Amino acid sequence: MARTIDQIKESITSEYLAQREVQIKYGITPGTKWEDAFSKVSIENIIFYVVASALYVVERLLDTHIDKVNAMLDERMPHTLRWYRDKTMAFIYGAPLITDSDKFDTSNWSEQDIENGKVVKFASATENPQTSQIDIKVATEGNTGREPLSSEQCSKLATYLNRIKDAGVAINIINKKPSEISVKLDVTYDGLLDEENVKAEIETAVKDYVENLPFNGEYTNSGLVDAVQSVIGVIDCTASASEIKDGGTAPISARNTPAAGYYKCITPTISTLAR
Repeated sequence: MARTIDQIKESITSEYLAQREVQIKYGITPGTKWEDAFSKVSIENIIFYVVASALYVVERLLDTHIDKVNAMLDERMPHTLRWYRDKTMAFIYGAPLITDSDKFDTSNWSEQDIENGKVVKFASATENPQTSQIDIKVATEGNTGREPLSSEQCSKLATYLNRIKDAGVAINIINKKPSEISVKLDVTYDGLLDEENVKAEIETAVKDYVENLPFNGEYTNSGLVDAVQSVIGVIDCTASASEIKDGGTAPISARNTPAAGYYKCITPTISTLAR
């Protein structure tokens, strides 16, 4: 990454002033700063600024060249899971692809149209060892939070990904309703506080933790307990039971990764003890 002009100038002037011959020539002592030895309008300062500016341009050109080389390598090498995730996020519903390209032709689209067409708001890509497929989980943003794409949007997304993917790579798009989590909590709280208010704050903390995890992020009972214990008035908390509902119901022993990529929180059952 290119240095700033000031950083380059500082580097070369420090080296210049460190030379014994320069110190003798100008009658300066070792350790003197450039600003203390030369004014801003001195010929020496102007010369070094010009040199630093030229070096800055060279470093910027090198950065641009490196970026172009990396882009060319990305086009020629097998793509990573991150590439599949980024390309999924780049999908524009209703726009055509540029011929022989993985980019959309939006030349006649407004910025607002493009933003509206980016229906995939959340995505993850992971390799499934059982099926040897790339599982791509997706969701959009609705009035109540994360929700599945429409069947038409998902169909167009599948067509797009199958066109741009590497040859021989199998893709499985997972576009589902959120996995539901229900929890039972045993909470000890400050008896000086109102019990119902404490319960309401706990419910909010549980919902915030469960539904705001990173997309395809892992839920943990310990993380939930930490979120509840941050509530004012909570002295102690134990997750006595937690379950995941996703086509069936199963207990969560310690952690869980959502099949849909995201969760919905069922109102928790809270047992309280005042202290």
